[in-house]
Amino acid sequence: METAIEAYRFIGKFALALHSQDLTISAMTLQRTLQDQGFQATDARGMRQVIAASYHYWQDRDPIVHRVMTTAFTA
Repeated sequence: METAIEAYRFIGKFALALHSQDLTISAMTLQRTLQDQGFQATDARGMRQVIAASYHYWQDRDPIVHRVMTTAFTA
């Protein structure tokens, strides 16, 4: 993953997949998953900012993904 937009897309699709299985994961687990995909988020605060930016990215693009992001990731 090279750009923030790619990360936002991945996070939204991942949130939808988690929601479809009635699962949640921590922000730290998401951070490790993103690192495995080549995206670097340095700390928990940075990860929360990435999740928030992804949430806003999906707001006008897909209301379903936007909504499920509120429950897919925990602190």
